[in-house]
Amino acid sequence: MRIILTHLYCWPEVRRGAERYAHELAASLRRTGHDARLISSAPRPQRDLVLDVPVSRLRRRGYLRRYGEAGLGAEFAARCTPRVVAARPDVWHALSPADAAAATLLRKVRPGMRAVYTEVGFPSKRSHDRRPDRRLYNRVVRDIDQFLCLSQPASDLLLTDYGRPGVTMPAGVDIRRFDAGGPRHPTPVLLFPSVLSEPRKNVGLVLEAAALLRAANVEIEVWLAGPGQLPNDLSELARKGLDAVTMHRTADADELAALYGKAWVTVLPSHSEVFGLVVLESMACGTPVVVLDDGLGPSLLVTEGTGVRCAPDGESVAAACRAAIDLAADPPTAQRCKEHAADYDWDTVVTPMIVSSYER
Repeated sequence: MRIILTHLYCWPEVRRGAERYAHELAASLRRTGHDARLISSAPRPQRDLVLDVPVSRLRRRGYLRRYGEAGLGAEFAARCTPRVVAARPDVWHALSPADAAAATLLRKVRPGMRAVYTEVGFPSKRSHDRRPDRRLYNRVVRDIDQFLCLSQPASDLLLTDYGRPGVTMPAGVDIRRFDAGGPRHPTPVLLFPSVLSEPRKNVGLVLEAAALLRAANVEIEVWLAGPGQLPNDLSELARKGLDAVTMHRTADADELAALYGKAWVTVLPSHSEVFGLVVLESMACGTPVVVLDDGLGPSLLVTEGTGVRCAPDGESVAAACRAAIDLAADPPTAQRCKEHAADYDWDTVVTPMIVSSYER
């Protein structure tokens, strides 16, 4: 099957969850026997291989003004459509609204092609109705062949807000790349592998928990391994936690896997998270996790013996970290985490489900 995936941004320029999803899905599709290619954009045009996937980067020219802040995506969609037409794919799998809308239009003149869209956030009508590209998004909801959502809460919201059933399809993890192995660090380490500057990621709660644990004579270190700068409005308690911090400026998957393997606990106290890929990556390395108990993506990935859920305050996060450190010290925990992550392996589980959705 020939599949073209499209997304405005890609590695190495941007390394967020959507870009990771695009590259890793494309790589898994190729490993499982499909002809998958990625079309994206960049300041300068370029072609190369990423994870053994051919990537075409179109030169980013500017905005289509009628779409305001979404105009860059609309301009990319207009320019990538002729490339998709020339490739004659069986599936156009789009990862942003503008190129997904273009896919629905192309499908009308090429009935044999499937148009698929993955919503990497929450399909909130209230949010999208405030955007200048709301008509494009409405077209996607109405006309796309398959509307994939990363979690059940996202599918539920699509049905509630738009009246359309979504297909719940999680992201995956390459368990071979993240099976770090090796001994944990001698001192219990709390790893925060997310964006430092984004408020909803709640790095301040990790630092508050570290300060509370150290005040209780629990010996720990905190490793921060995300992009961005620490917020300026950290609480006084969080600033006390900075004494435990070591910065690990890494974006490379292999380096990150090594950090997961050495850490005792991965802490992701973020809110409004649709999935939580780092939770699976941590488990694939045998490392338990701490997440918020909010009923959304990350909390749904945690099972008994693989992590701890908690309330969104420093004391609760500290107590959860203490419990997760005890989990990490228990030898069977690593195997439980790895076995659970294997349920989301790209090649053996998730990609076959996605291919099945292409064929419906």
